[in-house]
Amino acid sequence: MKNTVNFSLLLFYISSTLLLGSCKKENLDVNETIVTGVEQTEPAKIVGTWEMYKVEKQELRLDSLTLNPPQSFTSMVWYDQTSSMANEQTIDFNDDLTFDSFYAGVPISAGTWDALNDSTFTLSFSSTGSGEWSDITTDYIVTVYCDNTMSVAYLIAPPVGNHEHQGADWHYVAYFRTPGSVECDGLIDYYVQ
Repeated sequence: MKNTVNFSLLLFYISSTLLLGSCKKENLDVNETIVTGVEQTEPAKIVGTWEMYKVEKQELRLDSLTLNPPQSFTSMVWYDQTSSMANEQTIDFNDDLTFDSFYAGVPISAGTWDALNDSTFTLSFSSTGSGEWSDITTDYIVTVYCDNTMSVAYLIAPPVGNHEHQGADWHYVAYFRTPGSVECDGLIDYYVQ
């Protein structure tokens, strides 16, 4: 009888070990980031490093000039202002809702970002003055077009001088892509083609 009890205990131990050994613990790696106003189950599309590739800016164009009486006629026009060094400007958006802006690897500004929805974000600079891109606004709108292309749009000061567009909003849009990628041009309605 003692052998039967020992054998039963041994059988119970082996079957318990086999049963527990066959139950694998699943290694679930779920990143859940909560962005103000938007709950996400994965990092936001904006997180990562982005390099500038194109700049569009509204400027004043002289359409005509009359001498008698002296009068000029102007219009607001979008121009491509992309520099040959545009890709030297980069932005790193971090998971902790902060960003850092660099030129040629040198930090030039920093701040925080927030999600409005899955493809639209805002950013604001943490210091005023030379780190900000615009002297007249704190509203910077980031639009993500696809996994590797986005834009940052904001207001700029109107051109100097006395013209009929002095009270209008003047805009600047910088386009960014992930380094080494090709932007998704087909999804973007550029102002300058």
